[in-house]
Parts: sequence; C-alpha cells; structure tokens
Amino acid sequence: MPETVEPRNLRPKIEQKLQPNESILWVGRPQLQRFQSEKWGEMGLGVLLASVAVVGAIVISLVLIYDRDWTVLFVLPVPLGFAWHAFNYLRAPARYSQIVGQALYAVTNQRAMVLNGFGFSRRMNLEVSDREDIQSFPLSSGGGPHEVRRRRDGTADFVFAGESRGSGRHSGRYVEFGFFGIEDADSLTQILKQVLEK
Repeated sequence: MPETVEPRNLRPKIEQKLQPNESILWVGRPQLQRFQSEKWGEMGLGVLLASVAVVGAIVISLVLIYDRDWTVLFVLPVPLGFAWHAFNYLRAPARYSQIVGQALYAVTNQRAMVLNGFGFSRRMNLEVSDREDIQSFPLSSGGGPHEVRRRRDGTADFVFAGESRGSGRHSGRYVEFGFFGIEDADSLTQILKQVLEK
C-alpha cells in the first residue's frame, strides 16, 4: 500500500517546482481503490497464463518420461513464455501500489501539475510516464480537463491530455494523462472552475 500522507505534507514537493507568482490551490494524490478492477483483471489473466504454463510443462515432462522424445524440448520456450507473462501480471498489486503511491497532483493559479505520474490506457492499464517527472497542463481560457469521469467507487478521473502510442500489435493504444482516482472530486471541480474563470 502506498504511504498515506496528509496534503499539507505534500506541499513542499510541489513548492520546489513552482514558478514566480505561482501559488498552490490544491494538492492530492490518486486513491489506490480506483484501480481495483484493473488490478484484479491483471491477476486473473496471470492465473490463466500460469495455468497454461503448468499444463505445458506437465505435457513436456510426460513426453520426456514415457516417450523419451528429446525433441519436445524445442517447445519448452512456449510454457516459459507463458510463465514470464504470468509473473508480470501476478505482481500487479505491488506494481500498482508502487506506481500509484509515487504520483502527486496539484492545482495552482496557473496550471494543473502531475509529479511522478502515470498514463492510463484501457488496453494496457497503468504505465509509467516516460515524458518527465513533472507534467503541466495550463489552466487558461480553453484549458482544463477535457473529460471528467465519475466512477462507481466514488472517485473521479480528470483527463487533461492523451496521445496515441505503440507500434505493431500495440498500435492505436490511446494513453490518457491527468488526475486519476480523485476522492473529493466536487471540491477539485470547484477549484478548477474558479481558476478557469479568472
């Protein structure tokens, strides 16, 4: 689980990134429960892949024991590949806790800021941002989030930007950037509205 830190204790991290005449209006971080369904989905896929890997390994072992057909070892990389992917999916709880626990969000009188953020893709779930350790979204006329999604778990996502990524089988993957898993969405909406109306 990511460490729970009061917003006032998060302010010094944001203050180091501020520009002259910029002041902090809101500080927060994503709630881990926002990603429960994605996390369990990855773990379910991990269990399925692990099962395929185990069955494949058993079949290879039986062929070796009863038929002594050593050529079956040429297909050994197949269950090993399934096992590798299974391991990556099964470690979803630790990965999500680490990625989500490092992210920090802020709204100033000039922009929305994301420190150590991540992108979210419906096809690939979470991925660490490879842009930089801080992302800025101007809060001027025409700025602000282009989509706010309220979720059944009580959190909301404020999507500020997105881009298509990937090549080959991952082509066409749309990755969103913004504030994800915000608990008090109403107060944040009000703050953003006040800044955008200035």
